[in-house]
Amino acid sequence: MHYLYFLFLFLGLWSCSGKQHTSDQQPTKDAGYYRVMHVHDSIMPLTGDLFKLRKKLSLFESNADTIMRFDIFRIKKMLEDADEAMMSWMRTFNEPNSSIPENQRNSYYVQELENISAVGSQMYAAIDSAQILIQRLENETQP
Repeated sequence: MHYLYFLFLFLGLWSCSGKQHTSDQQPTKDAGYYRVMHVHDSIMPLTGDLFKLRKKLSLFESNADTIMRFDIFRIKKMLEDADEAMMSWMRTFNEPNSSIPENQRNSYYVQELENISAVGSQMYAAIDSAQILIQRLENETQP
């Protein structure tokens, strides 16, 4: 009976030490990575808004005059460009290997933080422009 107790105790301690050992070997991410990902994660949900706004603007196209259609097209293009900017940034972002010197990794993260922040600004500007135009279109169609 004592043999089984020591066997389970040994197995329990061995399994705990194994988990601790593997977590020690996992590379930690740089603080810059988390800053970049925080900005990305905060603006990524806006891609759904970009799609919804493009769809809503399309509803107004058939009844719009030529000048208004041009405005709708222009704003839809802004929304598409903002969406493509996000997709392009995601395709080109590559977390630097931990073997690269820390100062080079930090420089990369500073540049990527600027890039993703610019994408966010582009997305917010497109959304604001679309909302203003939609409000104008809705006001014109009301009796």
